[in-house]
Amino acid sequence: MAAARYRDRHTVTRRKSDHLDAMVLANILRTDKAAHRRLPDDSELAQVIAVLARAQQDAVWDRTQAGNKLRSHLREYFPGFLAAFQHTREGISSSVARTVLAAAPTPEKAAALTRPQLRSLLKKAGRQRRIETRAEHLATVLREPHMRQLPRDRRAEHLRRHGRHERRRVRRLRPDHLHPARRPPGRPQRIDDRQEVVGQ
Repeated sequence: MAAARYRDRHTVTRRKSDHLDAMVLANILRTDKAAHRRLPDDSELAQVIAVLARAQQDAVWDRTQAGNKLRSHLREYFPGFLAAFQHTREGISSSVARTVLAAAPTPEKAAALTRPQLRSLLKKAGRQRRIETRAEHLATVLREPHMRQLPRDRRAEHLRRHGRHERRRVRRLRPDHLHPARRPPGRPQRIDDRQEVVGQ
């Protein structure tokens, strides 16, 4: 409010600009420095609180960003998982969702989970109430048919979801690892292949 009153000295309009604000603040220190008191420096405790508050805010942003990326990947190759946790309060960020996804990261593995296995995963995630009902719901939803990608595409999406470490693994994969067919005729032999032949 005080700075806003000083702004009236230099302009009759209420329009703001960075140049005008910088000039107003500079003139306050040049002409009316004695009329203002110096703000005390932050104590060591206040500085620690500021650092922790920034770290907490960064962690919240990182978690939100990671959740959005995971939701985007799952929508492409595992939409049934999103349907299984769309009505929960924390969604795919809940401990149950993370535990189930770690145990069954693909639609095939999720559909193969038995009800005893789902009950065990729910208990592992810390759930204590309505375990039977929740396990039955997950078993039903995860077995429902959804549009799916080809197996190799799901494999690539699964590796992509795991971040930088898994992306290094994708770069190291040879075509023979992703397809059962043999190397096409005329394809030059890799250095790794020659080393394996020599080693044998």
